Amino acid sequence: MELFETLLYEHSGEGKVFSTDPVEIPGIEGERPLTLYLPPDYEINPERDYPIAYLFDGQNLYDRSEWPVGWNLHHILDQRAAEGLEVPIVVGIHHGANRDEELCPWPAEKGQIPRGDDLLDWIVNELHFDLTEQLRIDDRPEARMVGGSSLGGLLALYAGFRNSEFFGMVMAMSPSLWVGEGAIYDYIAEAAFLDNLDFLRLYIDCGALEGDDERMSDDLAEDDDSEIYHLEQSSIADEGSEDEETEPGEDWESDPLEDAEYLVEILEAKGFEEGVQFQWICDPEGEHNELHWGKRLPLAFAYLFGDED
Repeated sequence: MELFETLLYEHSGEGKVFSTDPVEIPGIEGERPLTLYLPPDYEINPERDYPIAYLFDGQNLYDRSEWPVGWNLHHILDQRAAEGLEVPIVVGIHHGANRDEELCPWPAEKGQIPRGDDLLDWIVNELHFDLTEQLRIDDRPEARMVGGSSLGGLLALYAGFRNSEFFGMVMAMSPSLWVGEGAIYDYIAEAAFLDNLDFLRLYIDCGALEGDDERMSDDLAEDDDSEIYHLEQSSIADEGSEDEETEPGEDWESDPLEDAEYLVEILEAKGFEEGVQFQWICDPEGEHNELHWGKRLPLAFAYLFGDED
């Protein structure tokens, strides 16, 4: 396992979590580590290939010693394994020096240059190739997942349409649909053809209590202390990019839940059927933070991996 050499977490009968040294991504400032979750039976079933999931904000996927709590992803996946359910290999992609740029396909704030396309190009064209050389991956599009929350949820949603030939599963938790004054709506509405429509599973959710706290809660991803790992990372850059060529208009003023409901309307207008190509969850007690996203993870995985099929 050349890329992932540092073992961060291991308990008997449970999945293992590994880490890399900080890596560079072409076109994106700074370095960041990656984390890797291997299912509990990975090493004892050498003939089996596994689905793969790429999740953004990898620094928030596991235990946290203080607020914000993490997603406890390894415990959720270990429980799925214990129940005989499908469990993927998970690659957590940490953010680097400027999260707002890295996870956006459009400018989130004036003066920022979106780098989301650079990040997706690297995942699809470089990282995935390296991983298929090192790991036993089920390399069909329908076995590949991309996911995230907030800005990560937006980029995952964008990736599902931009790279429809590559990703068959998309998890967009509380996606930041306000970015670029709602540019994702036009992007999806104008998508003429999807290569993955026959097998697409798109999970979308939002909490009813997210309100105006969404952009403030994005800052929670800056806290990278963890009970599992303690890796140094660059702080979020406060200054905008010197390149001012691309600037969004005025701030998008809307409600996250209403934004998500409008997204569902667009999907249905394009012929997407709820329960078939997508699942929409409104969490009546949901807030915009890792605690609530972690609570909904079992629902997301159950739909994406077809537990009830």
